[in-house]
Formats: sequence, C-alpha cells, structure tokens
Amino acid sequence: MNARTILVSLLILFLTACVSPVPAPPTPDGPMDPQCVDFYDYEGGTHLGEEFEIDGISFTAPDSGDPVVVDVDTDVHGLMFDWSGIRIELPGTASTVTLHVGAYAADEVVVRVYDSGGARIGVTTVPADDSIHSVALTGERIKRLGISGGGGQGVLVAICINPPPEASPVAVVEAEPQCVDFSDLVAGQQVDPSFDKEGFVFRTIDGDPQMTYQTGTPGELGLHVDEDGVEIGLPGPASRLVLRIVSYYLHPLQITAYNSGGDVVAQVTAPAEPQDTIHTVELTNEEMTSLVMEGGGNEGVLVEICVNTEPEVPAEPQCLDFSDLVAGLEVGPSFEKDGFVFSAIAGDPQRIYQTDTPGELALRVNHGGVEISLPRATARLAVCIESHNPEPLQIVAYNSNGDVVAQVTAPGEPEGTLHCVEVSDQEITSLVIEGGEGEGLLVEICIDAEPED
Repeated sequence: MNARTILVSLLILFLTACVSPVPAPPTPDGPMDPQCVDFYDYEGGTHLGEEFEIDGISFTAPDSGDPVVVDVDTDVHGLMFDWSGIRIELPGTASTVTLHVGAYAADEVVVRVYDSGGARIGVTTVPADDSIHSVALTGERIKRLGISGGGGQGVLVAICINPPPEASPVAVVEAEPQCVDFSDLVAGQQVDPSFDKEGFVFRTIDGDPQMTYQTGTPGELGLHVDEDGVEIGLPGPASRLVLRIVSYYLHPLQITAYNSGGDVVAQVTAPAEPQDTIHTVELTNEEMTSLVMEGGGNEGVLVEICVNTEPEVPAEPQCLDFSDLVAGLEVGPSFEKDGFVFSAIAGDPQRIYQTDTPGELALRVNHGGVEISLPRATARLAVCIESHNPEPLQIVAYNSNGDVVAQVTAPGEPEGTLHCVEVSDQEITSLVIEGGEGEGLLVEICIDAEPED
C-alpha cells in the first residue's frame, strides 16, 4: 500500500467520524430518556449549595436553604432539605417521575408537580414515618417538581425519570375511617400555615397563618378557607371523603382531590347559597391522598372532614296524626304518642278537636303554646296546622343544647285552611308552637318526610 492510499484511507476515516451521529441532550420541552440520579457520589456531610446540577437535573434550595448529603442510617444515603424544601428542574419533559423520599420529623413531605407551561398538574404527600417511600408521579410533560415539608428533616434518596414499569409505588393501604373537626380549639385561634390534626395536615397555599371561626351554630367551630385555598394531606389513601362546609359569601367553594401520583381524581363544588348554612359534599374515587379547597370569596369555613366512613343510611320518615283518637278527648298537660311528647307550656289540659275536614282530628294548641319533644334528632321537620283565628302561629325549633336553630310562621288566614310548613337545620330535637289565640289545630307532624297538604 503506497503513501497516497494510506492518506486517502485516513481522510475517509476522519470524515466518517465527523459526520457520525452523537446523542443530543433533550430540548427544554422534549421527552427525556430514562435515567436515575442519586447522591452516592457525595460523602455524608457534603453541602451542595443553594443551586447545583447532577446529570442535567437542576436542584435549587429556596429561601437560602442549605441542603446537605446525609447518612440517616446504614441503607439511607440522600439529600436532606430544610422546611423550605427543594425545587427540581428537569432538562426535558417526562411522563413519569419516581421519587424515593421520606420524612424523619413530625411533618409529612409535600410534592407538587408542574408541567412545561408552569401549571401545577398534581400534588401528593409522603407520610412522616421515618422511612423512605417510592412515589410515582405521572402526567403529561412533567417539567418541574417542588418538594417541601418534612419538618426540616426531609430526605431525597433518588429521582428517576421515565423509569421502566416495574418501578411502581408501594401497595396502597387505605386510611382507617375517621373524622376531624375543630371543636376542641378556640374561636379566633390562629394556627400555623401548616399544622397536623390527628393525621390530617392542613396547609395554606399562600403560606399565611390559618384561623378558626365560629359558625352560625353556637359552639361549633371551623377552619377558615382563604381565597387562595387550603391543601389537606390525608392520613392515608381514601376512597370516600365527606366534608361539611359553610360559606358566608355568594362564591362557591371548589374541592379537588388528588391521588398519590398527583392526578386529579375527583372534584365537587360546595354551594354558596343559602348563606350561613352548612352543606355536606362527598367525593369518591379508588385512591385519594390529598385535596385542595379554594374559592368561597375568602369566606368559606371547613367544619368537618371524614375519610372512609360508611355512608349514612337515611332515617325512615315518621309522621304522626291524631286520627286514631276521639274528638273531645282530654289528654292531659303532657302525653306521649309514638315517641313524640306533647307538653302544654302553661300546664293546662290538652284536648283533641275535629277539624273542618270530616273524620280528621287534631290537637288544639292552647293559649300558652305546646312544646313537642321529637323521638329522634332530625334535619327536616314538617308541621301541618289548621287555624281558626287570623293570628298566625309561630313554630320555633331547638337543638339538643336548647339553642334556637330555626323559626317559621304558619299563617292564620284564610281561617279553616290547612297550612303545612317545613323547618330544617342540621339538628332539631324539639319545637314550640304558640300563637293563634288558642284556636290553632295541630293536624300532623313529620320528621324526615314531607306531609301531604
């Protein structure tokens, strides 16, 4: 082989090397190849600074945080972040990100997921149980993660981008049925921006302190929901959530539930009207691990939240009339019928009367009025009255504490006409009927049902 042939061969080899394709890094919005990043290249005690990068993945500690590599125990080596957390920016986008993360203090870890447009597409929580959990986050074009909480002792062991299917989260174990309210606190009490109550973690979205409020029911307290919202981490995965909410403004509250992957799995709107009324809303899904409440015109109040409780079985309607008695029968100052107790407030005898409808009997409402104890508490009560005097009758409902919870008027005119009125509240245990100048006739009373006119 002569010198010229050798020179040509080398030139061809050089040109081939120059034009051979070289793997390019992902574009800012392009999909990433599978990869995992951990911290085993760094010794325990290494401070990595407020901003650093590993294999193209950027880590930033907000609020001048100082993340440090730690050895929690013999098999946990990772990055410990303080209460302000750590932000993670991917060099491209991913459909699945698996975090190996845990908390070694009393506060759980919160993970928020954002897409390439900066919109939050999911949120999940990791329990504070001194162990590392594998959490799979899924979504379209995941670009950024925000990890916070952990009580200053959150630890990130590894992050895997688009891992193979076998890198799945641990089995889901549902939370035990339980309810949480705020009756043990004090009205107007200020609580931290993030606080734990019986395994539920309540956290304001804007980081402002939270406040308890007195509802319209004496002795009942709730947690104020400001306009930016409250995020609630559940004590465990739930398939059923029930919330009792009251609004004091004309803006409804939106409740959105998320699963452990940060996906929206259920949504419901709590009505704003009627104002000052407690509304019960329910969300169901196979797995809910957190929820966000927002809206309400800065006037929403969360009274109670329950996870995995059994649906309440509606009470059987119960109505009572006096058709089995005799016109003119005197029944005494107090008597019981089918669990209802009728007591004349003035202590005078009561009497059964014939109404203007043939065959229909009623209990006369004496001048001093009648108090009626119900056989059970009810949220809905209906009363049918026939009056023979223009003066209307007043019906006042009470709860078990003796507080007035509802009031309604039954008209006195036209005389001899049957009027059925309805009374409703969260809890009614008794009522008082008075007025009508002693000429009102109680024809029928129903609980959990509407009587026929």
